[in-house]
Amino acid sequence: MTMEFHGNDGPPALSGEGNSPLIRTSPGAVADYGRMPTPSAKDGESGGNILRTVLIALRRRWLPILLLGGLVGGGAAVVAWQVIPTPYSAYSELLIKPQTFFFETKDNDTKSRAYKETMMRLVKDHYVLTAALRAPGLAETETLRNEPFPMNWLERNISVSAPGEHFIRISLSGEKPEDLPKIVDAVTDAFNEEVVNKDREDRRQRLNDLKTLLRKEEEKLSGKTNAIRNIDRALKLPNSAQSDAKRQATLDAQLEVRKQLSLIRGQIINRQIQLGLGDPEAENSDEPFAEPEIPPELVEGELLGEPEFRRMFLIARRHETMLAEWKRRVSAEHPSVILHEEKLAEATSELEEYRKLHGPDAEVRVRARASGRSAAGVGKADLERELRTLIATKEAYEAELSKLQVEENSLGVAWVDREELVEEASELKKTVGRYREEVHHREVELDNAPAAIQIRLRAQVPRIPDVGKRQKMAGMAGAGGFAAIAALFVWLEILARRITRTDEVKQGIGLAILGTIPLVPRSARLNRMKSSGPKAAYWHNVLSEAVDSMRTVLTHRLNSMQAVTVLVTSAIAGEGKTTLSCQLAASLARTRRRVLLIDCDLRRPSVQYAFGISHTPGLSEVLLGTAQLSEAIQHVESVGLDVLAAGRVTSEVLQRLSHDSHSAVFKELSASYDFVVIDSSPVLPVTDTLLIAQHVDAVLISIRRDASRIGKVASAFHRLRMIGAPVLGAITTGLDEDLGSGYGSGYGYGYGYGYGYGNGVYPARQPAGAVAALPGQLESPSR
Repeated sequence: MTMEFHGNDGPPALSGEGNSPLIRTSPGAVADYGRMPTPSAKDGESGGNILRTVLIALRRRWLPILLLGGLVGGGAAVVAWQVIPTPYSAYSELLIKPQTFFFETKDNDTKSRAYKETMMRLVKDHYVLTAALRAPGLAETETLRNEPFPMNWLERNISVSAPGEHFIRISLSGEKPEDLPKIVDAVTDAFNEEVVNKDREDRRQRLNDLKTLLRKEEEKLSGKTNAIRNIDRALKLPNSAQSDAKRQATLDAQLEVRKQLSLIRGQIINRQIQLGLGDPEAENSDEPFAEPEIPPELVEGELLGEPEFRRMFLIARRHETMLAEWKRRVSAEHPSVILHEEKLAEATSELEEYRKLHGPDAEVRVRARASGRSAAGVGKADLERELRTLIATKEAYEAELSKLQVEENSLGVAWVDREELVEEASELKKTVGRYREEVHHREVELDNAPAAIQIRLRAQVPRIPDVGKRQKMAGMAGAGGFAAIAALFVWLEILARRITRTDEVKQGIGLAILGTIPLVPRSARLNRMKSSGPKAAYWHNVLSEAVDSMRTVLTHRLNSMQAVTVLVTSAIAGEGKTTLSCQLAASLARTRRRVLLIDCDLRRPSVQYAFGISHTPGLSEVLLGTAQLSEAIQHVESVGLDVLAAGRVTSEVLQRLSHDSHSAVFKELSASYDFVVIDSSPVLPVTDTLLIAQHVDAVLISIRRDASRIGKVASAFHRLRMIGAPVLGAITTGLDEDLGSGYGSGYGYGYGYGYGYGNGVYPARQPAGAVAALPGQLESPSR
């Protein structure tokens, strides 16, 4: 048989001698030979499911955790009970009175809770404890006498709690019952003096400050009110209504003057037209005057005679005056400016609509008055004299109008001043009202409400020790000891990184899984039930089906070879390799093939115990030449299987094994059997398997839940690859099974691998036929 390597393209390919076709394992058989899986914490957690890892660790180690944890926890509790002294406790109680007794508010409960929590925090404040230490004779007490920093000691040991909704309890524990009430009462009195009484004084001081602020606001309000009165007095108006009426009268007078002025202007225009069109003989001429052009001012004057137009004009004029004054005082974004702008725009729009609707009729009336010719006999001189009179009258009306406009503007300024003062006075009235109400509330509470905090109970000398605290501390010590032991075992199990799921084998190590067989309960493995019972039959069927399924996959992989030598090994001891070897050989024998099982675990042979056969002669005698293969091979009739036991192992046998003397034996056996199954030693403890693996056709690695470790299996896999061993994959036992099924419960997996040989004689063990009756876990009792 030759071995061909193909670099990193895949696992080593094997070719048989002669016409045996080349056997290549598929990429799934051994995952990625080009890299070596590096164990890491992430691999151990396999997806980071820490909770599952902890539960599995507890399941594995529950018995030692209970025993050792109970022992350590109990010892810690006993030690704590003996070491921790039994303390005495003294306490005082304070009663908190509601702070809003006369005036209930919606957030009354919230304020009360906040006040209570604040007071509880202030009990241990530095200035309170400092004041307590100044109490006569307190520093000389035995409890505080030897304390280098008594205030820090008080801060650590004084306890403040709330036994009820309106209660505060100040307590202290110690070994000197006579000192405890003195210290507690000193702290209570200091708190009452430094916090409660000072709080009352502070509240009275805040009331006085509030009264001072109230007086200032009242003075401001009085000043605003006097300023309003001065404006009304200057205008000779007792109230705002009359001031508004005076402004209205001024506007009415302006309108009347505007109306008369419009009529005068019309007459002036008429006389100017007559004078401009006439000639020296115009007095005796019968020709009519030309049609005059009517100015807009005449039409406006005509419309001012109508009440509706007059009303709208007054409104527009009032808002125009107020807007100009507000713009002079404040910014354009002020609410008063915006208000008068909106009102002026509305009034102007109404005036324009009225002019469009009634303006033509007013123009007709004005034109009718202006179209007449001067009376007969009126000459140019009379027209000029009349024109001068009209112009003088117009100037007098214009002066009157100007005077009225100045008066209107003065009234507008005073009115704006008054509005500002009224607005400020209104806000001040609200502020003063709130201040007065708050002052009233606080005066009533300070004068009539009881003290905010009252001493309800003073501390008494304790007579009975507080055993509960001692019990609590002892219980905590015991629980801590037990938890420490549990954490230690869990941590050790996590560090061990034992395999529990198939994905840890596939992803963490890179091994293909060819099959999985279940774990057999302890009662079945130890043959504690009758071999003919229903439970035995059940496990016999389960194991047979699982092993037959594994056998089918294996034979499918190796169906192109006429004779196959399969080596079964594991990383360390106790991983089920002997069970796997025996069950695989028995399953192959059931297919009516010629099958030989060889026990090559020379350091710890156990196949003879599984089938109840003699351990000599065996492989050792064949290697030494003291026995022939035909003499050493034993036939197990119950399973139709030939078995070659390990024989009597000596140092000379191991030397011959290392000198490659076994290769000829394996070649001779492979020519006589269809399948040769080799139960080999674990890879990591000894080198026997690495020597044998170079002369086989396939290598299977046995992995068992709770026994195999990721790092160990990866290391074994790496060693086999380094020598070119044809590793097909792994056969797992018990992976991905329900943790509550009871599989593997109490399963021992210490291998205890040894290197001593003695005389090579092994004691007789269980009788023959035990395993044949129930195919189970075939590890030796030492495993």
